[in-house]
Amino acid sequence: MIKSVVSRCYSLFHSRSWLQLSLSVGLVCTFSSVNALSLPQLIELSVQDHPSVEVLQARTTAAAAVLDGAKQKFNPSFSLDAETVYNTSSTDAYAGDNHKITFSVTQPLWSAGRLEAGRDRAVARTQSIKAQTEQNRQSLALNVIQSYGNWLSAYKKRQAWAKSLKEHQKLRNQVKRRVRLGSSARSDLALADGRLAATRAELASTIVDEQISLTRLSQLARQKLSSIDLSVGQPQTKAIEVISTQQQLLDEAKKISPNVHLANAQLDLARIARREQEKVFQPTLSLRLESQYGNYSSKSSAIDTRIFLQLQSTFGPGYAQSAGIREAVAQQQAANANIALEQISVVEQVLIDYLIAQSFTERIKALKLSQATAIQVSASYKRQFLAGHKNWLDVLNSARDLVNSSIKLADAQTRNLVVTWRLAILTRGAEGYKRGII
Repeated sequence: MIKSVVSRCYSLFHSRSWLQLSLSVGLVCTFSSVNALSLPQLIELSVQDHPSVEVLQARTTAAAAVLDGAKQKFNPSFSLDAETVYNTSSTDAYAGDNHKITFSVTQPLWSAGRLEAGRDRAVARTQSIKAQTEQNRQSLALNVIQSYGNWLSAYKKRQAWAKSLKEHQKLRNQVKRRVRLGSSARSDLALADGRLAATRAELASTIVDEQISLTRLSQLARQKLSSIDLSVGQPQTKAIEVISTQQQLLDEAKKISPNVHLANAQLDLARIARREQEKVFQPTLSLRLESQYGNYSSKSSAIDTRIFLQLQSTFGPGYAQSAGIREAVAQQQAANANIALEQISVVEQVLIDYLIAQSFTERIKALKLSQATAIQVSASYKRQFLAGHKNWLDVLNSARDLVNSSIKLADAQTRNLVVTWRLAILTRGAEGYKRGII
């Protein structure tokens, strides 16, 4: 396999055929695996290996630690305080021991909901990170689908333009012979040269588009890809069949949308923040058990044990707490409005994609018929030209119509694939494409 690829590359790059050189870009002179990568495999690679996945995994771990810490705050807290004093005066305040050890246990009895709010905030934060993770998975899958669609469109267009370039080269050689024999005017040769140059320019542009799409796919999949990795040894990925109704797809999309889930988590966080701000003026009640060994004021070997019931409240500077409440209320209103905004966005995307997907069946059928007609017309015009019934411009126009019909068909097939796969992701989750139907 490798020897044949090397041999092919060597022969192409020492050939004078510009067409063969163009076709070799990103296709022949690339060492790759025998088995092509499918679109599902590209999605899996992206979802597993993209750096953003590692970032969210770390945040998930951090959120779990915060939740555990919030739960631990309900338990007693312990403290140990050991002091030694060196007294250079004869005051009664330090007439006793020169050391003191104090051990205390504090148990919160009532916190006006602060501890509960801290725990709930940690839970909401965990849900938020979970929603962000699903949002990231969906975003990566959608980006891969769009980039794959861009590559597939460019790949098919490159094939169409390469075939057209070959045809225009034949037509130019044909009219060049006729000009030499005096059967055609030199303007026909100039016209053929112009069309050939335009076709070559379109092919070059398509090759660049193909390489750009491959670069984006490579970044998403975290490995270097070429067209041979995506096309050789495996049939092209097919569009997903849409059998569900519009309303069913809408209901599923709103139910699983990570954007909506994230907006709900953010609303929960805003509610908890408001609750915390509203409770800030209320005191906290705690019970503290304290044991002390050593006394600065008198010498004693006994351990003193005390029990404290502590009521504490913090009001903060000026009207800062009142301003905090107003801010929390505004944040909650914004979070609530954001839910409606995300739902509108989901509905709009699903409706548009559904309508587009429904139109492609007849559109692709018509474009295939158009392409078949263009093939027949082009062949017929070439015969009629030789018989003197068509002029040279008609022949060149029929060749242009043929490549245009091929490009329109490639665009429609690619857009159908992208739209249906996107619908599967939006309505069935990041792995919604696996059944092949929605």
